[in-house]
Amino acid sequence: MATANTVTEHEALPPLGALLPAVGIAAVSRNTADAAIALAHELRRHILIVASRNQVDLQELGGGYVGGWTAESFANYVRSRDASGLVLLCRDHGGPWQNSHEVGSPPNVAIASALRSFFADIESGFSILHIDTSLLPVGEADVTGQAIETMLQLYEDCVAFCARRGKRVAFEVGIESQSGDVSSLESWLPMLQTIVTTIADRGLPRPLFVVAQTGTLVKNGQNVGAICSQRRQNDVTRQLQTMVQASHSFGVRLKAHNCDFLDKQHWEILAKNGITAANVGPEYGVTETRTLVDIMTSAGQVKARDSFLEAAYDSGRWRRWVGDSSLSDLDKAILAGHYVFDQPLVVELKQQVGRTLGCGLEGVDRLLQTKLVGLMRRHLGYFGAITQYSRRSRI
Repeated sequence: MATANTVTEHEALPPLGALLPAVGIAAVSRNTADAAIALAHELRRHILIVASRNQVDLQELGGGYVGGWTAESFANYVRSRDASGLVLLCRDHGGPWQNSHEVGSPPNVAIASALRSFFADIESGFSILHIDTSLLPVGEADVTGQAIETMLQLYEDCVAFCARRGKRVAFEVGIESQSGDVSSLESWLPMLQTIVTTIADRGLPRPLFVVAQTGTLVKNGQNVGAICSQRRQNDVTRQLQTMVQASHSFGVRLKAHNCDFLDKQHWEILAKNGITAANVGPEYGVTETRTLVDIMTSAGQVKARDSFLEAAYDSGRWRRWVGDSSLSDLDKAILAGHYVFDQPLVVELKQQVGRTLGCGLEGVDRLLQTKLVGLMRRHLGYFGAITQYSRRSRI
């Protein structure tokens, strides 16, 4: 297998030795962002906060479900709390049809919208852009054809925009939807070679990460990927080793997504086999939701709790995370709680609980952030990003 020539390293980032291994913490809520910032300051370590287009996006699309954040307002929010610059902002799943408002849009409209979104990220100082062309107007893209070319065109357009604006970003590329299995080597290796060599041939900077299916998938509030099957673990390990070796031969790093709800042994499988970056999202949302439900129950605010859960269920956002119909309505609501945290009704319910507890809304949020910091610290520890658990963050 030929090794692609590289054009440049990743000047947009701190030294990789200070950055990797890294857990990409998804911006599923304001409290998740605040917890990630607090943990970065506690550890004096760079932390990645990754934002999907549904979480943070263009004003013309209504911003994201997290506080209506745009790339600019999200970046301003984080920087106002991170004077040390320890938090790196990253676009997660940027690309056409990755914002639910674009579903059904014709290709030229969706691609143009995705490009405007990337340009806003660049202007706002994002450090890493994930270009994901795995979707079509309805369903998944053909990974051997148009998905690759669309990804390369977006990549080239973003590099050109950076040059015009005097900006630098690093790139993460991926064109496969997650299935819970491990990528087929027969199709993935030629795809990797095509992408990386074409990028080099066009004189573009080498990507930092390539995303593959790594045996991880989130459904029903648990990880149901192949990595969690005792019977499949030896096979998963061999395939991961092959993909990591192939990635390294091209000077890129393999990144895992859907790493929520993994046990310590599963994180160690990823780390020991050369995965140096992994994203977590829904687990933080579910944890914050469960913690808020517990706080409301302990405070005797049963009506507030039930109103919150009803709002979460009625949002319908749980449908993305349900693999079968066996879940109760309560379980479905728990999966969708983080989508409604910024609804005025839910904010008022939290204020009501805060008054009952005598700590106010800020006190409730501190309790939620403390829980999230503990979970993030555990993920970093399992992944080998920190050698031991540090003292509790001062939230």
